[in-house]
Amino acid sequence: MALTLADLAAQAQADCVGDTTVVIDGVNTLQDGVAGQIGFLSNPKYRSQLADTALTAVVVGPADAEALLSSGKSGLVHNNPYATFARVAALFDQTPPAADGIDRSATIAATAQVAADAHIGPGAVIRDGAVIAAGAQVGANSVVGVDASLGEYSVLEANVTLYHQVKVGARCRIHSGTVVGADGFGWAPDQGDWVKVPQLGTVVIEDDVDIGANCCIDRGTLGDTVIEQGVKLDNFIQVAHNVRIGAYTVMAAQTGVAGSATVGKHCLVGGNVGIAGHLSVADGCTLTARTMVLNTIDEKASYSGGVPQMTTAQWRRSMARLRQLDETNKKLSRLEKQLAAMKANK
Repeated sequence: MALTLADLAAQAQADCVGDTTVVIDGVNTLQDGVAGQIGFLSNPKYRSQLADTALTAVVVGPADAEALLSSGKSGLVHNNPYATFARVAALFDQTPPAADGIDRSATIAATAQVAADAHIGPGAVIRDGAVIAAGAQVGANSVVGVDASLGEYSVLEANVTLYHQVKVGARCRIHSGTVVGADGFGWAPDQGDWVKVPQLGTVVIEDDVDIGANCCIDRGTLGDTVIEQGVKLDNFIQVAHNVRIGAYTVMAAQTGVAGSATVGKHCLVGGNVGIAGHLSVADGCTLTARTMVLNTIDEKASYSGGVPQMTTAQWRRSMARLRQLDETNKKLSRLEKQLAAMKANK
């Protein structure tokens, strides 16, 4: 596929600079790009690569438009170059489309409702009472449980499992290996043993949600686990029973959210973050990688908890000092009391 820069500008609703007739046939990075491709610059850290890139065109912000022209390159200018590049890159997406219709090896219950234009892949199973809406796709070996539903134009990639009564909205995409609606981790202690607490709720996934590979989203114990509109989850994320994740929040890989926690809208959650149960995180918060949230956060801000890397020697010294911290604090308290007594006797 090849488009002129003017074509791309029209599609991405961006301004053109330089030669609008140059032909673009692919996308790439500033470092690895070749002639005929377009890349982007949104992080000032990579500005030095602009002059040396072999790309034919670059998407930049207004502050870099003059530097782009000085480098002899053409490009697109937009206030949000990264999102603009994403729209441009989508035009060159070569992901193969799903086959039409229902594969002969799929199993569809007599009481299931499957739209005429839905696609059901090889080995997929659609259970009793399930509803597959118009334009939806169920990938190979995926399972849609009893009375579960998949909204219009939503996609289950291969090997996805929706348990019974799970509800997935429109235009969602759930990647391979993800399980939605398994039992929450509910066990009541009883004289040294454990009694299973029935998980009677379900999972509700609203419209335009994207869920990465190998995620686990547990059903609610009584009420529902809810993933609100526009949420984006990376791979390997655990969402426990009765969690609510607010609209347009983004979570990076290996994050875990414990039961009955609420994460606000428009939050940015870094990788390997842990959020304890029965607390809430305010709208618009940023949690940097490896932050452990143990108390409710009421104020919109950026929060951090991970320890940045250091050399092994530095780490050993720090840990040694950490073990001495309690004794050091006691010594400091004694000195403060002695100093106060000396001042009082003057």
